[in-house]
Amino acid sequence: MRTPLSKNQERKGVKASATVIASIAALMGLGQGGLLVSLPVLVSETQLSLTVWSIVIATGSVFFLPASPYWGRQSDLNGPKPIVLQALVGFGMSFGLLYVFIRFTNTSNLPDAWVIAGLVTARIVYGLTVAGMVPAAQHWAVLLKGEEKRLEAITTISAGMSTGRLLGPLLAIALLNIHPLAPLITLTMLPFIGLLIVKSLPDPGRQTHTQTKPSAPVLPPWRAVPFLFIAMLGSAALALMQYTLTPMLQVATEWSVSDISNAVGMLLTVSAAITLTTQILVIKRQRLSARRMLVAGAVLMLSGYTLFLSLHWPVLVLAVGLVAAGGALFVPAYVSEATSRTVAQQGTMAGYIAMSHTLGYGLSALLVMSLAFGVVIPIGINITLSGIILFVSVVLYLKPRQ
Repeated sequence: MRTPLSKNQERKGVKASATVIASIAALMGLGQGGLLVSLPVLVSETQLSLTVWSIVIATGSVFFLPASPYWGRQSDLNGPKPIVLQALVGFGMSFGLLYVFIRFTNTSNLPDAWVIAGLVTARIVYGLTVAGMVPAAQHWAVLLKGEEKRLEAITTISAGMSTGRLLGPLLAIALLNIHPLAPLITLTMLPFIGLLIVKSLPDPGRQTHTQTKPSAPVLPPWRAVPFLFIAMLGSAALALMQYTLTPMLQVATEWSVSDISNAVGMLLTVSAAITLTTQILVIKRQRLSARRMLVAGAVLMLSGYTLFLSLHWPVLVLAVGLVAAGGALFVPAYVSEATSRTVAQQGTMAGYIAMSHTLGYGLSALLVMSLAFGVVIPIGINITLSGIILFVSVVLYLKPRQ
């Protein structure tokens, strides 16, 4: 029989392990933010155009489509720990290869075609390996905290990613003052430090795998499709908003290019801070069920996207804040609801959700071409997408749980 002291120690151990896993998930945000902030420097260092770099970076995202569900299934079959470990190795290798081939452009006469091939290879390594990090981390957190605390576990990982997105640009800016490639060096080293820490954590897969060996479905179950659908639409709307922040500010203000660039950075920082704050409050207070969070998040996002129509600078700040708060509620809610419908294949479902996010980002890249018809058009598209999300969320809220 366990004593109250041993139970307290167990709770502290679970909390510490969950914090470590959330910190590992934060690497995703650090990598994204660091790469985006470093992009002008990378263009300057390699003499490759911004278009080439955009294609190089996008290459990694493409490979998330097949890799996320695959690693999710492997997490169900073999436990999440080995998936997180290989994701960390792939993360470090990817940024290490980026550093090596960028250095080649300055220290050798290597043709641009070979440099580009090396950079693309680095991003392929990233896409094929790091795609498993978030699904496995979410799976691991749920195994640690238990089914009854599924929403708290998933929100913990989301908060970790939000922390990375908040700190990533700030860290990159500080490191760029030291050396142009310092962010890449840091992002190469951090995963291997994380690797040493994660290796010391107990493997939850060994405890669950012996009890049940889940089948690995090729396609998601129909009951989870609505959640995957709104995950795709939500990601598309958010990415489209980020793409159109600069054009909106150009219409709303008469600022210089540098002022607009700083304003976009400030808006993204505010967005990340509000997202993180909302998620922490949700974890601690736990006042809303997942279904209510789904509807509340959809309402906030629709309100925020509608406010963008004002094209007035102070209102844009409020709009970004509402969208961020809505997303902070919305994302953990649909992840929790979707994974609860496939208890034996939680990693697989988390992989499908990551795939839906990638599809959403791809959709936004197509929708951004609507800017050719004026900045109001993409705003209208986002209002439409968030309206569909709200409709589906209300239907799911009213539908009796089976």
